[in-house]
Amino acid sequence: MKTFLKIKQVVMLMFLAVVMSSCDDGFVDINTDPNAANNIDPAFQFTYLQLLTAGDEYTHIRANMIYTETFIQRMAVLSFGAHGDKYTLNDDYSGSLFNRSYSELARNMADLLNTTSQDASLSNFYNMMRIWRVFTYQRVTDTYGMVPYSEAGQGVLKGIYNPKFDAQQDIYNSMIADLGDAASKLDAGKKTPGAADIVYGGDVAKWKKFAYSLMLRMGMRLTKVDAAKAEATVKAAIAGGVFTSNADMPSVLHTDGPSGINNNGVAHALDIYHSDARISKTFIDLMKSRNDPRMAIYFQNPDGSADVSKMTGITPGTDPGALPSNWKDVFAMVNGKLKVKSNKQPLMTAAEVNLLLAEAVQRGWASGSAADYYNAGVKASMQMWSMVNSGLGSVSDADVSAYLAQASVKYDAAKATELIATQQYIATYLNGYEGFANWRRTGFPTLAANNAVGNLTGGTIPRRLMYPAGEAASNPSGYNAAIAAQGANEFKTRVWWDK
Repeated sequence: MKTFLKIKQVVMLMFLAVVMSSCDDGFVDINTDPNAANNIDPAFQFTYLQLLTAGDEYTHIRANMIYTETFIQRMAVLSFGAHGDKYTLNDDYSGSLFNRSYSELARNMADLLNTTSQDASLSNFYNMMRIWRVFTYQRVTDTYGMVPYSEAGQGVLKGIYNPKFDAQQDIYNSMIADLGDAASKLDAGKKTPGAADIVYGGDVAKWKKFAYSLMLRMGMRLTKVDAAKAEATVKAAIAGGVFTSNADMPSVLHTDGPSGINNNGVAHALDIYHSDARISKTFIDLMKSRNDPRMAIYFQNPDGSADVSKMTGITPGTDPGALPSNWKDVFAMVNGKLKVKSNKQPLMTAAEVNLLLAEAVQRGWASGSAADYYNAGVKASMQMWSMVNSGLGSVSDADVSAYLAQASVKYDAAKATELIATQQYIATYLNGYEGFANWRRTGFPTLAANNAVGNLTGGTIPRRLMYPAGEAASNPSGYNAAIAAQGANEFKTRVWWDK
């Protein structure tokens, strides 16, 4: 649905950001009702939260592009801020997703959930936001491990200014239960956010598919740590009904301005870094060896051409000082059409879901053909990009079939785990959070670590991002308990489901 924020709405959202960001401070000490923000139209707050979760350029440049995308070697050297593929720390960058998730976002989300839970006429608002909360904070816990969840954003409502860090197992159990309960309580006969829902336009059926698709993802995330729970969760998700086509894909259609969350945060990040960001040799070589037609969609040569034969990537961990002086004229870069700030931003894809279904069948947890789901996942990935920007085009059915017929790509049950995971790796391009999580879970594709000077992992690929240093000072009880339970605040410490 092509829903653009009107100027009046944008102004209201900016006002909301100012009001809510002050809730934990000024309202505590003056004779003002600390819950006055509840008088704000929940429709505006709903939109604002969707935009906050979609993210701005700050978060996507730092946690997404500079760290997670480079950890898994899809992007490589940046001429500045080159930390991810060197396994070195920039605290602001590593902590950016965490910081963004526990300020305006957490407070507004807690406030909206509190408001809508008390009004039966807003039950769809409430249950849609419960699903959105899971989507928002699964990404955070997957990236950092133990994080505030049950008490997040409860400063004004409950006086909890130092929320505990919940165990990741508890977070997952709570999220999975919430998805099922929220989906079951959505009611097409009741009021919805309508146009204020800039993801689905209030479409209850699509929200249900979103909930169960998230549940499918979460179930698969548990395969290493709790196979029984994983199987039960996957089966429940499939029974509930997941994405079946690219039309089900949750996405936000952005505007060209004003800046910030109204823009596509991924595209804006790429726009800022476009002349400096380059593609990893690992990724280029993997796709080139498979004659992948997505190369012309994902990448371009420095001269702007899409000649795949000329595309070359930078070896991960390369010292920028060792690059040739003309490196900006040599190495492949992100396709310029992906940096258009009014692009539609996909948040979860049918490609991912079909590939998860292929894995479910391969594990014996679902009926159907693993090969058919695998092929459908690849096709969905190849044909979704015209929805992001029509100028990117779409891979033809004939070219999809030719790709899938290659020996290195064709589904083979004996190599199913590697084949499926490799296609997830390719399909989640520019969503570093999900790509990094799925790589940690599966171990595919096989990536060679580097031992760059000053790295903090002893030459092993990181397993998480670090909490921001300021958290130790602002919430010492929560932070210290998390370190004691999870392990040191280091890149190489594994989250619960990655043990």
